[in-house]
Amino acid sequence: MPARGIQHVDLAVGDVERSLAFYDSVLGPLGLKEKFRNLTYRRTEDVVYLEYGVQGFGLRPADGGVYRHYEVGIEHLAFEVDDRAEVDEAYQRCVSAGGKIQSAPEEHYLDDG
Repeated sequence: MPARGIQHVDLAVGDVERSLAFYDSVLGPLGLKEKFRNLTYRRTEDVVYLEYGVQGFGLRPADGGVYRHYEVGIEHLAFEVDDRAEVDEAYQRCVSAGGKIQSAPEEHYLDDG
């Protein structure tokens, strides 16, 4: 039986509360909301789950390290919205929240339907 979709993705971050505030300010207006906090499978720290409907986006403390663009890890995460204005508004919220932008929004996959 094929999978129905991605249930959740967890990001290991340097500061959970700072990351939560950032994602809430940038993606909260698009419907991303904190759903719950749980102990991680290691039972040594909490993971905070944000959700869009049934898709989860988790934030947990990293064990260390420094983020480097294009090294091992998630290269980017994309969200589907209804129109380009929502993308541009989210981009401006990201800039206002101090996000480091690799490139401005671009149109991709226009034939996706």
